[in-house]
This record gives sequence, structure tokens and C-alpha cells, in this order.
Amino acid sequence: MALDDMKQGIAARKRTLDAALDGIGLISTAIEALANFGLAVDVACFGSRAVITVDFLPDGAAAPVEPGASKPDEVPQERDAPVAEMPEPVALAASDKVPSEEDQSAAGAEEPQEPAAADVIPLPAAGPWTDEDREVATDMAKRSAKIPEIARALGRKEAEVARVVRPVLAGIRERLAAERKEAAAKRKAPAAAPDAGGADLEWSAHVASLPYDRHWTAESDLQLCERLMCGDGLAMVAERLGRERDWLKARWQLLNRNEPPTIEGQRKLVAALKARRGEA
Repeated sequence: MALDDMKQGIAARKRTLDAALDGIGLISTAIEALANFGLAVDVACFGSRAVITVDFLPDGAAAPVEPGASKPDEVPQERDAPVAEMPEPVALAASDKVPSEEDQSAAGAEEPQEPAAADVIPLPAAGPWTDEDREVATDMAKRSAKIPEIARALGRKEAEVARVVRPVLAGIRERLAAERKEAAAKRKAPAAAPDAGGADLEWSAHVASLPYDRHWTAESDLQLCERLMCGDGLAMVAERLGRERDWLKARWQLLNRNEPPTIEGQRKLVAALKARRGEA
């Protein structure tokens, strides 16, 4: 087909489509005019045909009819509506296409996920120290707790905890040093007479030179020796006896005369402690 013929055919189809649209507009205008007169209008479509039904007024009066419209008692003539030629489909550019649900899901899957919020680390507590805070810090320090552990328990900065427990730690070290010095001085004292239990004289004299008070007795030393000789660790013994680990370690060294312990020496030490406990 020649190009001119194609153009003429397209123009004719366009005129036909315009005529159909004009007819639809006239029908719409007529329906609106009848409705303004209070008439009930019904439109029924049968394929390419449309039938308009108009109900009369209740008092029997004839409704005004617009020029060119059919009378109510006339059966509307069926006319074939002109067939409008559908325009050829036009390809859309990629940017004009409406994305489908699958495309939207795929696009959503490719979008970067927002990073999860990091865990909020609470800030250390501020404000002056209370008596309870100082008591807890001091007690934990005596039980050989580390400064970071005490800081976490109280919610305080490590530097603040160090300033509070530093005097306590210094006092512990000084007390242990004094006890070792006193024990060394007493070891030079004359040996005690043998006891009724048959304890070794040298070890009995050593136990007799050890410092004791109402908080720590020969019975306490005996429990320390027996627990360690049974294989319990210093941490477990410290928890059982309610003493700090470092203090018990120093006490154990003092009981063994600051020498590596031996099986025979531990046997004599236990015998001497039992004799000392009986005297108390």
C-alpha cells in the first residue's frame, strides 16, 4: 500500500472516531437534560447498541423533549454505532514504563539496608561517692578484685575506683610485709619445748612465733593448709575463709617459712598447728 493511501486511511479512521465521540457527547447531553426535568433515565447497552428508556412524570404529563430526541411512546430505532478504529500501540521508553510488582520487589531488594543501631554503652555514674560505694569498693579490693571489675560493679570510671581503693591496697601490702618481718624475727627466738602430741620442735617453734588475733587463729591456719593440701585453689579457699587471695598466698608462704613446701614439711606443719590449736 502506498504511503498516501495509508495516510488517507488513517485520516478517515480519525474522522470516524471523532464522529463517534461527538455522538456520545450528544447522548450524554440529552440524558442530562431529561434528568433536569425530573425524568428517570436508564441506558442499556447491547454490544455496539445503546437503548435509552425514559419514565413519564407521575401526573401523566408529557415530559418536554429536546429537539431531535425521540418521543416516549416511540420505540427507539436501533442504530449501529460507528466502530472506532483503535490506534496502533506505541512502544514506551524504558523510563515511561510503570514498574510491575516483581520489578518493585527486585528494586526493593537491591536497596541498601540501614545499618542496625549499635548497642548503647551506658556512661559511668557521676556525682560524689556514697559511703555504700566506698564500702563495696573496699570490700571487693580486699577480696582481690581487680579495678576494672570494681568499676563495672559500681558503674564508675576506673580512675575514680583506683583513687578510692589505692589506700586499701597499700594497707594490705604493708600489713603483709609487717607480718612477714615479725615472723622472721620470732623464728630467731629460742625453740619451744616439745608438746604432748609429738610435734617437731623446730616446726612447733615456728608455729609459736606466728602472729594471731581474734580474726585469724591457729585453727584458721590449719584450715588453710588442709584445703590447699587437698587440692583446692587459692581463689576457692579465699571465698571459703573470707580473705583476699593475695593475703592467703602470703600467709601460706609464711607458714612454710618462705621456702618451697615439701610433703614432710607439710606433715610437720599440720602437726604443729594441731598442737597449737589444742593450746588455744
